[in-house]
Amino acid sequence: MRQWLEPTPTDIPAELRSVAGEHIAPFAADLIARTLVKRGITTIQGARAFLDPAYYTPSDPYLLPDMDHAVERLARALRNRQRILIWGDFDVDGQTATALLLSALRAFGADVIYHIPDREREGHGIKPEFLQPYLAEIRVLLTCDTGITAHDAVTLANAHGVDVIVTDHHSLPRELPPAYANVNPRRLPDPDHHPLGTLPGVGVAYQVILALQNNTAFTPIAVDGAPLDQAAQNVDLVALGIVADVAVQQGDARYLLQRGIEHLRRHPRPAIRALTELARMNDAAEIDEEGIGFQIAPRLNALGRLSDAAQGVELLLTPDIDQARQRAVSVEQLNAYRRMMSDQTFAAALDQIERDRDLLDMPVLVLGSAAWIPGIVGVVANRVVEQVNRPVILFGAASPRDDGGTPLSLQSGSGESLLKGSARSTAGIDITAAIAKTAADHPDLIVSFGGHTMAAGVTIAAEKLVAFRYAINHAMRALGFTTAPTATVEIAANVALADITRANVEALHALAPFGVGNPPLILAARHVRIESKRDMGRSGEHARFTISDARGDKRTVIWWRAGMQADDIHAGGVYDLAFIARPDDYKDRHDVFLEWVDAHAVEAAVSTIVHDIDVIDQRGAATPEAALRAIQARHPDAVVYAEVHTPLDHAPFTLTRSETLVIWTAPDQRSVLKWLIDSVQPARVYWFGFDPQIDTVQAFTRRLAGLAKFAIAQRDGRAMIAELARAMAADSGAVMLGLSWLSAKNIVHFTRQYDEIYFTDAPPGTPPASLDEASFRLTARLAETAAYRRYLRDADIGAIRRQML
Repeated sequence: MRQWLEPTPTDIPAELRSVAGEHIAPFAADLIARTLVKRGITTIQGARAFLDPAYYTPSDPYLLPDMDHAVERLARALRNRQRILIWGDFDVDGQTATALLLSALRAFGADVIYHIPDREREGHGIKPEFLQPYLAEIRVLLTCDTGITAHDAVTLANAHGVDVIVTDHHSLPRELPPAYANVNPRRLPDPDHHPLGTLPGVGVAYQVILALQNNTAFTPIAVDGAPLDQAAQNVDLVALGIVADVAVQQGDARYLLQRGIEHLRRHPRPAIRALTELARMNDAAEIDEEGIGFQIAPRLNALGRLSDAAQGVELLLTPDIDQARQRAVSVEQLNAYRRMMSDQTFAAALDQIERDRDLLDMPVLVLGSAAWIPGIVGVVANRVVEQVNRPVILFGAASPRDDGGTPLSLQSGSGESLLKGSARSTAGIDITAAIAKTAADHPDLIVSFGGHTMAAGVTIAAEKLVAFRYAINHAMRALGFTTAPTATVEIAANVALADITRANVEALHALAPFGVGNPPLILAARHVRIESKRDMGRSGEHARFTISDARGDKRTVIWWRAGMQADDIHAGGVYDLAFIARPDDYKDRHDVFLEWVDAHAVEAAVSTIVHDIDVIDQRGAATPEAALRAIQARHPDAVVYAEVHTPLDHAPFTLTRSETLVIWTAPDQRSVLKWLIDSVQPARVYWFGFDPQIDTVQAFTRRLAGLAKFAIAQRDGRAMIAELARAMAADSGAVMLGLSWLSAKNIVHFTRQYDEIYFTDAPPGTPPASLDEASFRLTARLAETAAYRRYLRDADIGAIRRQML
């Protein structure tokens, strides 16, 4: 529960009430005007420029320091056909900046190549040893979204006669690198309030191209006698980077985002068409800041987190739609894997919290596992922060490498094992300062770290995880952060549900695109009743509610990533609800839905969900099979959860509501147990909790291989993932890891289409692939499963009951 900041009276200039249009409802017009004033816009000219990019005057790119030097050197390289190396970064901002520079400079006739660092092998920035091989063949090094702290690399380049142009937007070091030009908006006077001050890396790259093509000493290639407007042609890439890098929407950053979204809708490049098709974004209107942030950007980010981000650059620059679709399929598969691993890691993190609630007594939550991939723990840390409202640091172990890198031991305490962590903070708490103090107080505890106020990366030895947990919490307390500050919700207006019409919601979207610096309006409806509640998503991570008010008006509310927080919201309860109103065009319904932000209970909720569960311990039954038959005789409608060895010739396993649930096989993680309880909603649970004894790689893969061979022999190779999961007494994530192991071993091959697997025999004579990655992930995942089942075996029945609630 967060503290609500109620609307305050605001003097609104009369002319602002009509700025959004003549046909806007008074409710919406008044709220738009009031919001503009609260965001510092008090004139009609300023309001028009904010709402419509046609009224905005873009800034001169030469306002950026060193822009004249950058343009002069690039123009000279173009005239003299000197090779240019673009050095980018592996996130979406870096990918789009690289693609923009590469596309524009190629169109200008440049001799240009590029390099995107490998996240795991090189990390962020420019490492001299990876720059060295290029120095003999280039004359200009042009960075984007990186380089402002690369003193050693710039010095090395200078020594080889290579001029360096740094274009970056990150915080400045005490001393700038000795580059030919350092183009960075943080060098502007008062950058936080300058129109160019909040540009991300791709925004700075855009300004360089804009300045270059407008330079009188340089004429770009012309088409039909007219110079190419390379900046305008690539403004869609700027929009992707602004949203993905969470840039503050003010000045030119907002203007370029508006222009970029318009370009994405009207002239989508083949890569965008391919990605939106896979994301099932069937309407151009869905390409907005939400569509970019939750559909397009995560797919591109998956490349940098789990594979080669250079593939993202090539995809963005692919001119042919068929080729773009082929490339996008690979991206989609990788993104599906990222989602699966993120969901699995998130569930595992919550399980660790549940098993040790004392962790929540500390101001910083520190968790880790050898099964977690360092490339995704930052994303998951954000989700955990939402759940626990305090800084979170999640650690994962790097996977073994076979490309010359040093393999990392999986054994804690071996002296070789390292954990790579991502930290995410909450407002008002400087997580990097806490890590820095920890490093100063304990020099041997941290291998490396870096970051800013809200996010950081940190590497430690695996055997020092517990010591680090206590040290950073000690440092946090020493800095005065004993608890997280109270989270707040700023209410824009109190409304009746009748006010939330399609017309009003569309009118309020005149303030879009939303984001940092221009957050969406949060509205509040008082005394609404929860009429119904149901889970959404692959693993029930979201929740959908129907609400009504005293007048009988009803609306739908979606709580994205509700998680365990939704357990306290019950049908029949009455709440004050804070929400964001959004258009709902799913399946052409042209309605509205409300996005859940927060709720305060008004009166005691009347639950329709069973929480008073009677758990009967059957672990000591002398003859378990006879006990099960007796239970089924007493309760004919009982639902029995048990793995079966050859389920593929049975009907799909479904759960129905029942007063009685029998858990014969111990679930492999708490999320599965919760799914059983939430689906059946039993009044009583009979707990046998047998361990299926397959939590080793050998046993797990032997059974899974048998199921695959059965499917090939009897079902044309087809099997549902849910069927396999039930047979393996595991979740779908563990099943997919096991299938990857079987495929690498060439025991069977498979393809996945949505929720179905298609098996084929491995071609004879095919040599097995490296098992390092597959074995590493599967071993770690099964170790977690075994640990959870041991916990369930030894826990008292009261602790098991708490796992259900």
